[in-house]
Amino acid sequence: MQGILLLYMVQRLGFGDKQANLLWGTFAAITYAAPAVGGWLGDAVLGSRRTMLMGGIVLTLGYALLGFDFGGQMALFAALSVIALGNGLFKANAANLVRRIYEGDDAKIDVAFTIYYMSINVGSTFSLLLTPWLQQRFGWGPPFFVCSAGLAFGVLSYLLFRSRLQHIGSAP
Repeated sequence: MQGILLLYMVQRLGFGDKQANLLWGTFAAITYAAPAVGGWLGDAVLGSRRTMLMGGIVLTLGYALLGFDFGGQMALFAALSVIALGNGLFKANAANLVRRIYEGDDAKIDVAFTIYYMSINVGSTFSLLLTPWLQQRFGWGPPFFVCSAGLAFGVLSYLLFRSRLQHIGSAP
């Protein structure tokens, strides 16, 4: 999604380069700061599993909002706000669950985080290659919908297999 978002702002919505870069920078800062609040919510209020699940659902909705391509600044601001919120809820709690799976076994924790981060990097690389191609072939909406569909697949997979993780990340 990040691979085409700046182009979407400039080419589709008519933002100037300076305005698009300022918005992108603001969005990135908020998106990367939000997990501090989401981590606290997961640790102290809702539990990691619930907070992560809510974050995945909210992220799915945020990318879908971009996919509808309403074509206005307010629609973009709303979608980016939803994405930043979802990322805040999801990001810190997903890593926390990976840590909790192998709590007390440092060798397995290292392997789990290697797999976790490799899957993130492989997925983001695939997405960086796919989304520009989809945009050029099908327009602005489909690449964002594909991102939303990928998240929906992840959320559904988690829901199907969460019984194996019931003891991990329960509410405090």
